[in-house]
Amino acid sequence: MKHESLRKVVVNLVVLLLLAVWTASAVTAQDVPATPGEGPAAGQSAGEAPAPPADKQEAGKARKEPRGRLPAYYSKVVTEKQRAEIYDIQAKYNGQIEALQEQLEALAKNRDAEVEGVLTEEQLAEVTKMREAQRTARKSKASEAASPGGN
Repeated sequence: MKHESLRKVVVNLVVLLLLAVWTASAVTAQDVPATPGEGPAAGQSAGEAPAPPADKQEAGKARKEPRGRLPAYYSKVVTEKQRAEIYDIQAKYNGQIEALQEQLEALAKNRDAEVEGVLTEEQLAEVTKMREAQRTARKSKASEAASPGGN
């Protein structure tokens, strides 16, 4: 019974998250004709961003607020005005999406704790030992791949 209600909560949260993302993408996907004079600066292509400042401190001063990312292929077709609108839309939904992601992570953590609660102490110790062995194997494989001769 508990698992069934937990499953319903998780499914509802996922549906809400997908609905929010779908709504955001539907709003940004509207075709808005470009008007002359709103395109990129002279000598700069539509998808090309201005050159970043030389050091990070200057970069922080040049950009007062963080920007989002445009969806795939948008940078080549949107005007600067549309780009700003898209960033505003993304910013409007980011807080809600982050809150839902935190809720999903908390639910997953609770679910995993309940699942582990089904195991005996011996089973849990064995699972823990297998997880550690996997972590160790992953780390050694990553260090081999990172080393110059590790192909």
